[in-house]
Amino acid sequence: MRNRVWSLLLSLCLLLSLVSGVLPYAFAAGEPSNLEVVWDMENLPNDLFASDVAWDMTGTYGGHVNGNVNSTRANGKGLNGSAAAAITYPKGAPAGWDDGVYLRLTEDEKANTNWYGATQFWFWIDLSAFKNTAIYMDLAIDGVCPGIGQPYYLIEGGKQVTKYTEKTWEGATFGRLGFPKGYKGWVGIELSAYKATFGTVQSVGF
Repeated sequence: MRNRVWSLLLSLCLLLSLVSGVLPYAFAAGEPSNLEVVWDMENLPNDLFASDVAWDMTGTYGGHVNGNVNSTRANGKGLNGSAAAAITYPKGAPAGWDDGVYLRLTEDEKANTNWYGATQFWFWIDLSAFKNTAIYMDLAIDGVCPGIGQPYYLIEGGKQVTKYTEKTWEGATFGRLGFPKGYKGWVGIELSAYKATFGTVQSVGF
């Protein structure tokens, strides 16, 4: 089995990072192991939007509005002190369906875009800044989101816990991943949860 891992650190500032140079990592009880890194985020630029590493749905439908959502490099904020990609929603910025940020693996020559044969995708997330808010996330791979009612995994109390993607609005044709308030830890999903076969992957959206 080939598992893919992306260490993702999300906070109000959403912080995204890949395990890369922090491996080998001492996995705690219940955490995934035998993972293969897909992106070493140590090469991230300071401003991901300005460097064309990141884009958002607002940008897709009318142009990125600086100040609505930003994405920058966050040194030492990733798993085990690695670099992270911070997605920041400034206070007072409008919130809506276009909050999602997409990261281009193809903008870093060290990223592994070959996902042929992979069965799972894991990332690490820090939602500590959302202590009073439950978060629902689109997890899109090359623009494809998982189906409704598909299993995904969190690590709670040292155990792997199975959750299921949810239909969060009337008419939705895909499922979102829900997180407990302030969740910090690993997240995994079966690639079979997507109605697609992934080979060469260009982007992942959160």
